[in-house]
Amino acid sequence: MTTFISPVSRSETRAITGLAHEQAKGMIAQRHGVDMETAFTALRDHARTHNLRLADLARDVTKGHHLATPDHP
Repeated sequence: MTTFISPVSRSETRAITGLAHEQAKGMIAQRHGVDMETAFTALRDHARTHNLRLADLARDVTKGHHLATPDHP
């Protein structure tokens, strides 16, 4: 059985994912006193180091499960 996902659903999914990225970056930046670029680099590096999807890690960070740090991905 094939599931059809409308372009609206994909667009909404991208928007939600983007929002999670921004929220996660903000949480990391605030907690560690770094700028948003450094926070994103920490988030990305943590995802790569631990073989995680960036979207999944960002979602987990916003839920308080992970908090990648700029010093230790």
